[in-house]
Order: sequence, then structure tokens, then C-alpha cells
Amino acid sequence: YRLLLSILLLGNVTGFSMNWYFRGVGRIAFSAVLEVTAKVLGAILVLLMIKAPDDGWKYLMSLGVSQGVVLFISFFFLEKGLKLNPSIRCAVIGIKAGFPIFILHSIGSVFTVGNSFLLGFFVSPEIVAYFSSAEKIARTAAMTLDPIRTAMFPRLSKSITMDLSATRSSTTRVALVMVLIGIF
Repeated sequence: YRLLLSILLLGNVTGFSMNWYFRGVGRIAFSAVLEVTAKVLGAILVLLMIKAPDDGWKYLMSLGVSQGVVLFISFFFLEKGLKLNPSIRCAVIGIKAGFPIFILHSIGSVFTVGNSFLLGFFVSPEIVAYFSSAEKIARTAAMTLDPIRTAMFPRLSKSITMDLSATRSSTTRVALVMVLIGIF
């Protein structure tokens, strides 16, 4: 039961993370500070709590607690003008509006998680391990472009309403830089 509770804690606090909000309003540096804080606190808790091989649940609990602390802190830094009006109607509207993004991320998750699983039906476990290792390296390499994407998204989102031609030019330049980085 401890493993299940740890998984539920980590999943819920990660799901409620406010980093998307801070990135969306252009507070990228603050979002980065929140992420680094969670990772450092999680690492400290892991080092302090894990003492034996059967402490696997403590690893997930440590990450969940660190993410929860950062989530709690982030609520204090929300924009003062942000007025939350929770209601069933607003929740339904939000779910309907966000459903395409949910599908997009779900397909991406199934693709990345499902590759190794499906490959296991056709080849030996050693081949799956090689593939999985290479896939993790490739995914990590691709994540090196995330800071550029994260930094540019709020700017491009804001500029698209003001000057469409400038946005096209900026998008083209960013895409070109990302492709060049990806090639090399």
C-alpha cells in the first residue's frame, strides 16, 4: 500500500504543477527555479531516506513530497489579479478546451512508453534493453532543445496577436536554429 500511496502522491502533485502557468505568463526564470528547487529537494530527501533495497516506495514518496512543497510554494506566487472561480461549469469548459492537448500528450506518452513494451513481443529482452537505452539517450538529447522552446513560446504567443509577419519571421528563425542544433 505504501508504494501505491507514493505513486498517487507523485502523480497528483506533478499533475497539479503550476509551471505551465508561470511559463504561459512569461515567468520562465521563476518556473525554472521551481523545477530546480523540486529536483534538489527531491535528491536531498532520497539521500536521507533510502537506506535499504526495499525502500523503493521512499524514492517515489521523496519525489512526491518535494514536488508537493514546490506546488504549495507556487500557489503563493500566482498573479494577484488571478481570480479563481471554481465551479462545475468552468471545469467542464476547461476540460473540453484542453481535451485536444490531452489527446496529443497521451499519444506521445503511449508512443514513448509503448515502443519498448511492443518490441518485447518480437525480440529478446537484451535487444529491448539496447533499444530502450538508446531511446533514453535520444530523448535526453532532444530535451536539450526544451529551454529554447520554453523561452520562445510565451513570446510567440503574445506577438502573434500584435504582428503576424514578425511572428512568422521569429518562428522561422527559431525553427532554423533548432534544426541546426538537432543536426549537430
